[in-house]
Amino acid sequence: MGIISYFNKKHFKNEKTNNNREIFADLLRTIAIFFVIVIHTTCTHLTASYGTSSFKWVLLVNAIASIAVPIFFMLSGCFLIKKDNIVNSKNTKRIIKRVYQLLIWTLIYLLFEKYYLGWDIDVGFQFIQSLFRHQVPHLWFMYPLIALYLLSPIVSKLYYALDKKHIKYLLLFTFFIPLLMKWTIDYHNFVSIPLFALGFSEFSYFILGKYIYDNIDDIKKKIDLKTTVIVSMLGLLLIIIYAFYDSFVFGMTNNPYFDYSRFPCALYCVSFYTVFILLKDKLQKIPDKFKRIISNIAVNSGGIYYIHMIFAQLLSPVYILGIGFTSNHDSLLFMILGAILYFTLSWFSINILKKIPYIKELIN
Repeated sequence: MGIISYFNKKHFKNEKTNNNREIFADLLRTIAIFFVIVIHTTCTHLTASYGTSSFKWVLLVNAIASIAVPIFFMLSGCFLIKKDNIVNSKNTKRIIKRVYQLLIWTLIYLLFEKYYLGWDIDVGFQFIQSLFRHQVPHLWFMYPLIALYLLSPIVSKLYYALDKKHIKYLLLFTFFIPLLMKWTIDYHNFVSIPLFALGFSEFSYFILGKYIYDNIDDIKKKIDLKTTVIVSMLGLLLIIIYAFYDSFVFGMTNNPYFDYSRFPCALYCVSFYTVFILLKDKLQKIPDKFKRIISNIAVNSGGIYYIHMIFAQLLSPVYILGIGFTSNHDSLLFMILGAILYFTLSWFSINILKKIPYIKELIN
């Protein structure tokens, strides 16, 4: 009960209360940010440990966590696509803030890698390059996110100008058909199509997040909660089959198996997201003390995302009581404990750092 009491303190009650927030979205953000950390804690094991005792279990965990990034895109679309999202100073400030955060965190990580980890890198050159392509691996997510922020006023205008039939048509040709085609290309060399010609899946997840939220009553008439859960598990099963096939053919797991621009992950992600919207009224009944914790994690998920790799890089080489927390130990349990450790340290650090003027602008 200690952690619950901690979040019942006065300064946490000053956060936006759960009455002002959609708990289904906060819960999804909490799950997604933890999944991100799990992937970063375990994924390198997949490319270096084929045939080891933990390989199949690490593969399974990565398959389960593979929807982390598209969930964030769907949630962004759910709340950014709105009638009053127009090109104005508020929108411009939001974009500038994200760009500022990206550049500062890129610089922080480059300095950390050079002067703490001892990597032989040219900080200035790589920082300039970051204006055009990502230089810090886990920050790649910010580039498509900023693009969606830039496009959100136009997407909002388009979304509210189209009727349901035309939105379905748009999603069919920008999302569903490209998903199936990319999946086919992976295993049929006679097919050669530039990937840029097959849609911008982040854009489609963005729209779909809003579309499902707005049309959940119509969706309920066609598919119930039980069926949606089964479809989600089917998507997960396809990812696992796909991944094991890759490992059998190549002797290692090929990254596209959990790529959200392929059909299996998309099926898993979209149905998983839909499950939570179908449950959103029931989720409002979660006790307030737990809502407060979930909402706090969700509010701080951006900061957790930015900072968690510092803890991972600091602690991954370290053995504590004989436990190696990342890929330096052939134990899924230890890796999961590592993910929990990095998550917890990041979460508490962000709650402390956000109280400091100027620094809070880097993590909110």
